[in-house]
Amino acid sequence: MTTQNTLPAVAHDCPDCLSDTNIVHLGDNIHVIQISHDDGCPTLARIEAKQ
Repeated sequence: MTTQNTLPAVAHDCPDCLSDTNIVHLGDNIHVIQISHDDGCPTLARIEAKQ
C-alpha cells in the first residue's frame, strides 16, 4: 500500500481538528481517502463511539 500526496484531498479535512488527509493507492484504479484525526478530535470520538 502506498500513499500519494499529489492528488488534492483538502476538501475532506476534518472541520474539528488539524487532521492529515492522504489518498492511498490500494490497487489498479482503487484509491481511498485516509483521514488521520488528532487524538482529542470530537468527530473521531463520535466515530469510535459508534463502532
